[in-house]
Amino acid sequence: MTLQTITPPAEYPVTLDKGKAHLRIRHAYENATIGDMIQSATALVEAFLRRRLVEQSVQMTLDRFCGIVEIPIGPVLEIAKIAYIDTAGSEKELASDTYSLVKSRQPNLITPAYGLSWPSTQSHFDSVKIDIVVGYGAAADVPAWAISAILRTLDHLYLNRNGGGGEDAFGLPVSVQGSLLPHVFSV
Repeated sequence: MTLQTITPPAEYPVTLDKGKAHLRIRHAYENATIGDMIQSATALVEAFLRRRLVEQSVQMTLDRFCGIVEIPIGPVLEIAKIAYIDTAGSEKELASDTYSLVKSRQPNLITPAYGLSWPSTQSHFDSVKIDIVVGYGAAADVPAWAISAILRTLDHLYLNRNGGGGEDAFGLPVSVQGSLLPHVFSV
């Protein structure tokens, strides 16, 4: 299974102005650097949470359908498309009424609709492609706890831009990790 961004978010949860205000920076000569750090802080928080914050499209590829499909990222807004390569080698798209998105479970699930089963696929890598819209919506819809984590991570990246700083494999300060643990999307 692989997961790849198809359509990135139109905006980031933290604007350059908000990031600079948090860092108490008034000059403009580091705008590009701070903008890059906001993107990095957002990516670090999203990776730790296994969530995407602002609405975007991702594609999940599978080698075949197999029972219940777990979606390893959230929050899921909708399934845009499920396509597969049938046993004859032709690409087909499933009608939306042939499968169900189960949002009441974490992780969210995709199952065949009641009384149906998944079609047979070609026995090859990446025979199933599922396009999924994920995120909380617009940047304004991102929860305050996530914005706070991004700002605290931005602060850490800015203060430690020359190296060091007590981070683990995720690059997040331990205090940020602790604040995010109740919100981690477990798979």
